[in-house]
Amino acid sequence: MTEFFTHFFISNISISFALLLLIFVRFMFRKQLTCNGRYNTIYIVLFLLVIPFIPVNNSFIFQAIGFIRSLFNRSTSAANTVTPVPINTSPSSNGNWMNDFAISVNSTSTIYPKLLFIIWLAGVYIFSIRLIVSGISLYKLKKSAVPVTDDTVILNIYSECLELCNVRRYKPKLYYSSALSGAVIVGVFRPVIYIPRQINDCISDYTITDLRHILLHELQHFKRRDNAVNMFICIFCILYWFNPVVIYTLHTARHDREKACDNDVLQCLGQNYAAKYGQTILRAAASRFSSSSSLSFKSKSRKNLLKTRLQLIVDFKPVTNREKRKCIYAFSIIILLMTVCAPLSVYALDDTQYKDFAPMNLESLDLSSYFSDYNGCFALYDKGNDKWYIYNQDKALCRTSPDSTYKIYDAVMALEHGIITSICHDRICKLVF
Repeated sequence: MTEFFTHFFISNISISFALLLLIFVRFMFRKQLTCNGRYNTIYIVLFLLVIPFIPVNNSFIFQAIGFIRSLFNRSTSAANTVTPVPINTSPSSNGNWMNDFAISVNSTSTIYPKLLFIIWLAGVYIFSIRLIVSGISLYKLKKSAVPVTDDTVILNIYSECLELCNVRRYKPKLYYSSALSGAVIVGVFRPVIYIPRQINDCISDYTITDLRHILLHELQHFKRRDNAVNMFICIFCILYWFNPVVIYTLHTARHDREKACDNDVLQCLGQNYAAKYGQTILRAAASRFSSSSSLSFKSKSRKNLLKTRLQLIVDFKPVTNREKRKCIYAFSIIILLMTVCAPLSVYALDDTQYKDFAPMNLESLDLSSYFSDYNGCFALYDKGNDKWYIYNQDKALCRTSPDSTYKIYDAVMALEHGIITSICHDRICKLVF
């Protein structure tokens, strides 16, 4: 496990560079990307973060990387075939030619990877406790909530919001809760919307407008499956707690999510309702800020988010087809750049496979009858025809400690150059210097 953490830690360097590039590209395309376009970059981020944990042990990815690298490393003056490096018997010209035969995947362990692994586990444990506590709070909220069944005014407003958001298949249920000061949608597979109990006690034109806007906002979260995305964000915040670039990117994604929902609500209501919707956001925020300290970092972060959201609401304009096309082009460029960066984090996976093996001429052999139940492999290279013959390629590409197999290469080379000779008597062969 410590070996995985070492590779996981190294992969964080490449992931951090990729995310910094993403932040820079987003800044460069800030005028082309819409609110939804900026938020949708979270899916690229989640893809990059999940790669080090994928239990992949086949050679396809590594062959693809090796093939791409061979295209850049191929000499223009030489033949366009991939040939292995010839063995040079002169130690002075290439003293490291046999190092590849003697690579051992069992490197000497030190105390530093183990210490870092323990620190990482401690952080994961602490942040997991925080997530569990939040889950317990949501469970208590679910137990204390009461379904909205007898209030026709609220139910009619909710039906209008469902129709306006075009929610037809699964409709989230509506519940009252006395423990809330604002509405919230909870759940991944079958979400439920909770609204404050006091709304039912003081229904008026003022609260009806607010309730309509709040329900529309929560339904936009439902349509976008934001709760599922937020679950992955919470998990990656735990696993990458030590990486400030990852935490900043995920924190920004949460803010982009709220801005995107505001934009979707105004797309449904129209530009004329922007002022009233902004007032609803202000009143909802005021009730939440009253219970938190104004000096806390979280409160300041919320105030900055509120300021940005209100500015976007004031400047809201319906997205035109031209702006959508610009957003698609910009998002495509971002995907292309991140696709190039993604293979870098693959090296956090198992490194027991040769990654640069990508021959153009390869024939797979079926030698299972010779190996019977033994899980073995066979590889033969025909230098004259530049062709590989391989049986059980996954096993053949597995890097293992050489043990005494290097003696085979030494003996063959010594025979070729007359350093030793072979004397065979019947079935017994001896090597004589």
